[in-house]
Formats: sequence, structure tokens, C-alpha cells
Amino acid sequence: MNLMLSSLIDLKSSNKELNIQEQEVDQLDKNKYKFVKIKIFQKITQDHQIIYEKDGVILRREQLNEASINSELLSNIEQIKYLYWQGQVGLNKKKNGRWIATWNGKALKNVGGYYQDGFKHGQWIDIIKNFNSQAQVIQIGEYYNDIKRGKWYYIYINNKIDGGYYNYEGQKIGKWLDLSDGFWTNQQVIYEGEYNNRGWKKGRWDIMYCQLEAEVFKQIGGGIYVEQEQGSKKIGKWIEQWEGFRAKAQINFIGEYNIKGEKKGRWDFCKVRGTKIGGGSYLEQEIDSSIKIGKWVEFLKGFDVKVTYYGEYNMQGQKVGRWDFCYNWNKQIGGGSYDVQEGDFSIKTGRWVDLWEGFKDDAKVFFNGKYNQSGMKVGRWDILLNYDGKNKQIGGGQYDVQEGGSQKLGIWIELDEDFTQVSQVTLQGEYNNGIKIGLWKMFKNEEFIEYRSAPSETRKMIKSTKNFDIMYYGLLIDNKKVGRWDILYQDQLIGGGVYEILGRDSSIKIGKWIELLEDIKKDQKVTFIGEYNINGEKAGRWDIFLNQNGRNKSIGGGSYYGSLELKIGRWIELWEDFGENRQVTYDGEYNTNGIKIGRWDIFLNQKGQNKLIGGGFFDGSLDIKIGKWIDLWENFAENKQVIYNGEYNTNGRKIGRWKIFLNQNGQNKLIGGGSYDNSLNMKIGQWIELWEGFSTKATVTLAGEYNMQGKKIGKWTFIWDQDKGNQQIMMALQILRQVSGQICGKILRKINKLSIMVNIIQMVGRQVDGRYSQILKEKIYQGNYFYQINFSGGGSYDNSQGIKIGKWTELWDNFEAYKQVTYIGEYNNNGQKVGEWEIWFQQTWGKKESKYIGGGEYDSCLGFQIGRWKESWIGYQGGANIILNGKYNMQGKKAGCWDGFSNFDGQNNLIAGGSYDNFLGIKIGRWRELREGFSYYSQVILIGEYNIQGIKVGRWDIIYKKPNQREFKLIGGGQYDSVSGIKFGQWIELWEKFFEYKEITYHGEYNLKGMKVGRWDIQKNDQLIGGGQYDSILGGKIGRWVELDEGFSNQKQVTYIGEYDKNGMKIGRWDIMYKWRDYDGYQNKNYEKIGNGSYDNSQEIKIGKWVELWENFEYGSQVIYMGEYNMNGMKVGRWDIMFSDSHINQEYKQIGGGLQYTFSVKIGKWIVLSSEFTKWNKKSYQIEYNLNEN
Repeated sequence: MNLMLSSLIDLKSSNKELNIQEQEVDQLDKNKYKFVKIKIFQKITQDHQIIYEKDGVILRREQLNEASINSELLSNIEQIKYLYWQGQVGLNKKKNGRWIATWNGKALKNVGGYYQDGFKHGQWIDIIKNFNSQAQVIQIGEYYNDIKRGKWYYIYINNKIDGGYYNYEGQKIGKWLDLSDGFWTNQQVIYEGEYNNRGWKKGRWDIMYCQLEAEVFKQIGGGIYVEQEQGSKKIGKWIEQWEGFRAKAQINFIGEYNIKGEKKGRWDFCKVRGTKIGGGSYLEQEIDSSIKIGKWVEFLKGFDVKVTYYGEYNMQGQKVGRWDFCYNWNKQIGGGSYDVQEGDFSIKTGRWVDLWEGFKDDAKVFFNGKYNQSGMKVGRWDILLNYDGKNKQIGGGQYDVQEGGSQKLGIWIELDEDFTQVSQVTLQGEYNNGIKIGLWKMFKNEEFIEYRSAPSETRKMIKSTKNFDIMYYGLLIDNKKVGRWDILYQDQLIGGGVYEILGRDSSIKIGKWIELLEDIKKDQKVTFIGEYNINGEKAGRWDIFLNQNGRNKSIGGGSYYGSLELKIGRWIELWEDFGENRQVTYDGEYNTNGIKIGRWDIFLNQKGQNKLIGGGFFDGSLDIKIGKWIDLWENFAENKQVIYNGEYNTNGRKIGRWKIFLNQNGQNKLIGGGSYDNSLNMKIGQWIELWEGFSTKATVTLAGEYNMQGKKIGKWTFIWDQDKGNQQIMMALQILRQVSGQICGKILRKINKLSIMVNIIQMVGRQVDGRYSQILKEKIYQGNYFYQINFSGGGSYDNSQGIKIGKWTELWDNFEAYKQVTYIGEYNNNGQKVGEWEIWFQQTWGKKESKYIGGGEYDSCLGFQIGRWKESWIGYQGGANIILNGKYNMQGKKAGCWDGFSNFDGQNNLIAGGSYDNFLGIKIGRWRELREGFSYYSQVILIGEYNIQGIKVGRWDIIYKKPNQREFKLIGGGQYDSVSGIKFGQWIELWEKFFEYKEITYHGEYNLKGMKVGRWDIQKNDQLIGGGQYDSILGGKIGRWVELDEGFSNQKQVTYIGEYDKNGMKIGRWDIMYKWRDYDGYQNKNYEKIGNGSYDNSQEIKIGKWVELWENFEYGSQVIYMGEYNMNGMKVGRWDIMFSDSHINQEYKQIGGGLQYTFSVKIGKWIVLSSEFTKWNKKSYQIEYNLNEN
């Protein structure tokens, strides 16, 4: 039933307390991935505001008026938080003109329509009743005086679902596709059938379901409706959905209806594939509805599908005798007895083992205690966790029977709602007559983490988020936050503000606040700083700051206005996937209605500089993109800068041809694309798309076709085109050209049309008068140079459902140039992997063979990996061919012992391994792990222990072996905390790019909070080459530092010397130092300055004149850039490109350059360098830029 606001309030009333109502609303349980009911309060205040509130926290506040009084009460937690409608109200205080919907502050694309005198009128794009982040479904059609008429249809993830027709009275007629009431991502169910002229269902209705990641609905059930005097009723055999139906619980309920539309006879629970798993019988009654009788096997809606409930109903439809809970169909895990009482109802009596409402695979929790003869809990009740087949008591307490029922009394240990096996969060405190009192302690994995006060108490409270590094500390009175609240991260104050009591029911934020983006990354915290007005609404200027390693930097912000917290004016916002190597912002303007207008630019911050990478225009009314746009790929990052270039129509839908470009070394290369139809935003025809693992190391695309319904059909092929060009071969042959003029390299043989074998030698001797004497030749390299590689793989899509079927050759997730690993196997007709899958590796050297390296089996029903598998390690490549050997359990999780074998010398050697928990699939016990980046030239292994929660604890050692050594030696390591798993004490760590010729280590100390403190030294081959000081409180860099260039190597020995302020931000002058070393091993003894410039003293942005290095700078390509930054850290004016081909006198000559526009954008004529530029290959281009081509 849809409850209307008009049922709660009379706007003319003067009652001070108009109405308070408790209501159940839907909320997504992210642990169980399903919707659950939670209770909130809806309150109407004396000044006619409606407040939605949970646990004393205001979720939404809205002013009521004549225009909103006939609105429905919101029944979805996300809609309460995020959904608002905006538009005009006429002089009669009724809605008039255009209205649009906003979601979390942003306009919902295209959603809205027009009102006339308070009624919806004309064409509308509306949202469905349960619209949320997991059910973003819109419905499109026409209203007349608030009544739907004519054709209506749905759009879900750019797919059209037909819908049907309404008559002039707003009744459905004719053939329809109806969405189920609970339609969402995990429960995509629709009903297909026909309505008669009175809006009653008639004839055959089919139940259709679409699997996750599939694109077509398949019939899973249905039955017949018959028209009768009072309406239509189901009759005959029906296949219905179980009420808890979802992707991981695909269960039907199958049986028969009698002529009165009531269930009769046997009804069975069956898997969609037909396996019978439960059920029982119904008894027909003359007057009342049919009832369950006899033995039943039932499923409980709120629980995992693996939990069944066995027992018996008597002839009155009441549960009697023993009822048992079973897990995995046959293992008894709980239960007890029912007794029939006067009044014809049954109650639990005696000893029971009940299931916790959050019971699931990784939280098998039970309640063990006793019910009295009145069905009330009495005495001691224990809370038990079953782990690995054993029960462990983790909580419980006492019940006392009082007037009105049994109440909790005394000391209790209870579970947090997010309790799991890995994160065992419990609360310990006291009850008095069923009410929590005093302070409650919170524990995680038996370690104390915070206090929480009972709702009835006035106490200081520390409350944490799900990220236990973040803590909120403040005063709670009657479950309302009041006064100052602080936000702490790892016990450091990073934000907070003040709450003020509003009336007697709630509190609001006021004044200045520093808020935290809770999706926090290690070493990267985003804060929002601004002010709340006296109504608890964001107002005025709000700034966005990024804190990395203790340093705060302004990265965006803008202004709010009005009661709906509308953004207005210019804003710099974070991209939704903003992250460490994805520091992307959007820069543009909002109008006074909070709608994006005009030009919005997209910037990438790379190495402290903002680079314009995309953008386009928004229309001025509907907050939709229009015209030509450059959009970002959803997986865009610094190392995979992929953009989409195309056009949006006036409805904000992609149309026509869209091109996909990859930006490398400042150049855009066309790598794919295809066409959209001109109305429904669907891909059609031939497309070249990006593989999901696409990166600059694996520029893999897929080529194939979409049909006119936007679904993949037929053959799709993986293509890898890595075109390095013949110039790479010439560079290879000239790398060691000596002054004697001899080319020290030659082509040995052409292997095939794709690659050649190259042999490179060097001269060993000494120079006399510019020429070599006592010359010996020494081979330093022999191998392939690939100048074009085309890899093919792929398979077929079903021509109607758009799912993979039949045999496929797929790429490994970590596929790239030297990791050419593929998986070969079969998909069934439901698009699931089944049977044996093989793993193959393509050699890129020598014989260039394809080798079988492993594989295993997929479950034929659920598509899980099961049984014994041989897999390629994440770093598998020609130089690190590591195979992992172990077993998956029936839930598709790794279990038991897993071993890692290397094959460097043609023999399989056990090099790594350890054990996984048999049920949870997490690492436990002693492990010998391969460091990320492990290879023939970087053989680094980590040795230590995991606790039963899968957290590293105790001493971990780092050992290393060079290719020519037989034994590993200890080179680093340190200690992890035994509970939290954070590093503490003295550590020797490896540089992230540690390699045979880059043996760089960091030496220093972590405090008990896991922060670096004090002096940290940087060493190369045990020699000090850099380092500096970390602040002992904030953990950020302070004072003078010598840092390494991120590409530091023998041929690029570059360091940066300068100072950090007390906030951990670079300030003042920084010098760039270089020590040359050629390919023969000759090098300078000392570092020399080759560049420098200054940072401002507040935001760590470059300002003034700078001399900085080309991104490919090293010996042989000693290129620098000279120019100026403005006070906003943007390149401006003339920038010159300089080059030195001598490492002796370091004389630099101008070889290129041009002008920079305001946003570090090139304009006019430029001379730019090829990415392959060296002293032996001085290749450059003359290009003219305009503002639209950057």
C-alpha cells in the first residue's frame, strides 16, 4: 500500500506534534546482496516539515506545502537520502511547469515532465516506485491529469523493456511486460501476459528472468489467469518465484490453484534448473483460504538459500512438534519444538537453537536457549559461532520474564549487524528491563576498539565506520548527537564540527565542518571543508582537499545555495573513480537551479600538473550532455589514458560514430570505436571495443557486431596490435655504435613476418685518440624485437540473448606483452563456464611456442572453479614462469595447501606456498609469498605468518636472489602488529621497482599506528643515495629530502633535493640532480645539477621559471624543458625543448618547443619529440595545435 502524506497531516492544523509514525523501508544489505526491511521514524514538525530519521540521525528533512501534500511517502532508504524533485509552483501553490528529479545532488538524466494545476500532464520520463542505485529503471509515457494513458515502456541499463498500454481510466489493457515489485540488478524478473478491458489479468502469464551480466530474459515460470466476477484469479498449474528469489537463490514454487484461486495439493520448491529441494501440501477449505498440512521443507526469506526448515503442520495449519534448521540440505544446525496453545496458534517451547538473522556462509551464528510454556525466552541464552565444524561461544546473556513478556537483563554480549567470521565485531554492556544502559564496549576479533553509549545515556561516545581506521568522537544525548564531534583517522584528528539540537527529536550540523570521504584510500584522504547554515544545510563555499602522505592540497570545490543544498556557480568536482593514479576532476558551472550548464572540462593531475583531457557541453535545463564530447573510459588511469570521442543528441543520448583513442606520450592513437543508433543510446553494427584488462602493456581490443537491439551477436575476436615499427629495430642496432663507426649489431635471421632475431655486442677495451684499441667483442643481448604482434582469440555470442556460448579462447586478467596467457574452454547455453578449461602460454622468444601450463574444472551449475587447479601466478611471464597448484572448495574458494613452482632452469622447483582456510578462502598460517613484480631479475620472496583472520602478523622477512646466485639472502623485513596487522618498529623495505640493477632499499621506523616516523634512508647496493625525515606525529615528510625519480635506473640516476614544510608539502626551491652512466658502464662520480624550480609555500604547486626533465630522460636522450608556471601551477608562455648529446660538458641546444595556453594546453606551432627520440634517432614533428584539438 502506498501511504500518502495527506493521510498524516492537515496543513491547517495547529497541533504542535502532528504525527510520528514508525515505518519499514527497504535497504540493500551489501553483505548478503539483497534488500532487507529496516525501521525508521517519519515525523511531522509543528512548522510542517517532514523528517525521516533513523537511530537519532536525520536522513531527510523536507518542507511541506500544498504542492507536496499529495506525494507518496518514500519507502526506500536511498530515495529518502538522495531523491528530490525540483520545479515551479504556481500562485495557487500547485505544481506547474517543468519538474526534474535529482539524485544525490545531480540531475537524473532526462527524468521529468510537466505539471498543470498540480497534475502530471503530457509526455513524462518517470522513475519506478523502487528506483535505487541497483534499480535505475525509468518509465516513459504520457499523463493526462495525473492518469497514465497510451503506450508506456521501461528503460533499464540502456535496454528497452516494452511495457504496454493504458486506457483512458489509467487501467492496463492488452499485452504487457510488467516489472516485478522488487525488480533490481540481482532480481531482474518481469511478467509477460495480457489485461482485459477492465484492467484484469487474463489468460497465460509468463515469468521471465535475466541473469546477471546477461542481456536477454528467459522464461522461468508462469500460469493461467481466469476472469471471474470479482476479478481474475490464478487457476491450474503455476510455476511461481519463491518470495526470496534472487541471483544466488533462483528458486521456484511449483503447484496448482483451485477454481477459487487458492493453492491446493502438493507444492514444491525447485531450482530454476528443475531440481526439487523442498515443499509440502495444502488443504482446501470451504470458507477460509487453504492451509499447509503435513510435513514441509521450507525456505526462510531472510536467509541463505542453503538454509532449510523441516517440520510438520497439523490439520489446522499450525506448526507442531519438532522443526529443524538444516544447512546444505542435510546437515542439521538448529531447531526445536512447537506447541499448540489456546486460541489456535502454535508457539516455540523448550530448548531451541535459533539462527541469527544475519546467518550466512561466513557468519554461521546460532542462539541457544529456552522458551517457556508461553513461548517467551527465559534464562540464559548463548550466542555461538560455528567455524570449521566447531562451535565457539562468542556472546549471550540473561532473559527475565516480566509483565508483558521477557526482557533482556544484566550484562550481555551482542553482535554488530555487520559481524562476519573475518570481522568479528561484538558489543558488551548492560540491560535494565530490556533497555540498554551505560557505556557499551565494542570489540573486533576480541580486541577492544571503542566505547558506545546506550541511547538512553548522556555520555561521550566513540563511533567507528566500517573502516576501523576512521573514528567519530562526540556527545550523544537520548540518541542525538550534540556539541562538538571529531573525526579521527588512525587516532589523528582530521575533521569534525558541531551538532545542535533541533526541537526534541533530532540534531543537525551547524557552522564550519571538515568532513571525510569515507571511501578512504591508504595514504590518500579526501576532505570537504565548508559551512552548514542554521537549518543544517550546506551553504556557501565548500572546498575539497587531498591529503597524501600527510600533505593537504586543494583540488576542488564550489558553492551551495538554498534549502535543497543546490550547487551553483563554478565548481571543480571529483570524478566518481578519483584515486591515486586517477586524480581526475571536472571543472564547470551550475545554474541557480543546481543544473550543469555550458562547457565542462575534464582534467588529469599528473605529477602535480593539471592536464586538459576531455569535456563538452551540458544543456541549460535538463542537466544532460549535448553535442560533441570527449568522455573518459570507465577504467581510465594514468597508465591507460583512454578517451571516447563522439556526439550526444538533444536528449542526452549517444548517437552516430564514437571513436576510442589511447593517449601515449602526448599523442592520441585511434584504437577502436563504432556506432550508436540515433534514438535509444544502443550500440549497433560493427564495433572495436576495449578488453576489460586493457592497458598500455596490453593494448588488446575485441572486434565484433551488435544487433539492432544492442546485443552482441556472432563471433567476437580478441586483437592485440602492438606496432613498434621498424624504427625500433634500427634503434636496437645503433644503440652501441662506437666512435670507430662500427655498428655493433646485426640481424641474425628473420623468424617470421612478425619478429626478427637481433644480436647486439659491445666493444670491450679502451679508447686511444678517440678510437678503440685492444678490442674484444662481448655479446650482451640476443633476442627478438617485435615490430608487430597480432594476437587472436575470442568466441561466439548467442544471437538472441547476447551471452557467451560454446568454445572460447579468453585472455588472462594480467595478460600483456610478456605474459601472453590464455584460457581455453566452453560456455554452456546459460553463459556459464563449464567443464575443463586449459591454460596456455605463448612464448615470445626462441621457438615462440605455445605451451600448456595448467587448468582445471568449473562446476556445471554455478560456474565456480572446483577441485584441483594449476594456475598461472599473477606475474607469470617469460622470465617468471610460476605455476600455482592447489584446490578450490565447492563454493569456488581456495582451500588447503597451495604451492608455487618456478621453471627458470627447465625444472619445476618449489619456491613458494602456504595454506588457505578450508571454508573462507583466506590465507592462514605460515606463508612463503612471491613479491609483486617477482621475475628472473627480481627474485624477491616474503616469508611470514597470517592469523586466522587472514592478517599478516609477527616477523616477516624479505629474501632475494640474483639470477647467477644459488641461495637466497636476507635483505629486509620487519614486524606486523599481532592484532591490527599494521607495520611497527624498524623496517627495511624494497623500492617498488626493485630489480637486479635497481637494488634500492628504504631503511627506517614505523610507530605503533603504522606511520613512518623519524629518519628514513634510501640505499642502493648498501650505499646511501637519499632520504629524509618523517614527522613524529602526523607521519608526513618534513625538512630537507633527497628523493629518487620514479624512473631511477643506471641510465637515469636522477634525484630531487628540496624541502618539505611542517604540513608535509614541498616548498621553495627544488634542484634536479643527475649522474650519467653510459651503456658500457662508464659513469660520473658525482651528481650534477641539470634542472630546478620553485614551489609555492601553501599548495605545493610549481610557480615561476622551471627547468624540468622530459619524461623519457636518460643517458642517450638527455632532454629538458625550460619555461614558466603561473601562480595556479599552470604552464604558460614559451616552453623550449633542449637537448644535450654529450655527458661531458652538458651543453644543451634548443631542438623544439612552443606556446602554452592558460590550462597547460599547447597552442600554435610546436616542434615536439617522438617518444623514441635519442641521440641516435633525433626524430621530431612540427605540429600546429588549436584549443579544440588538444
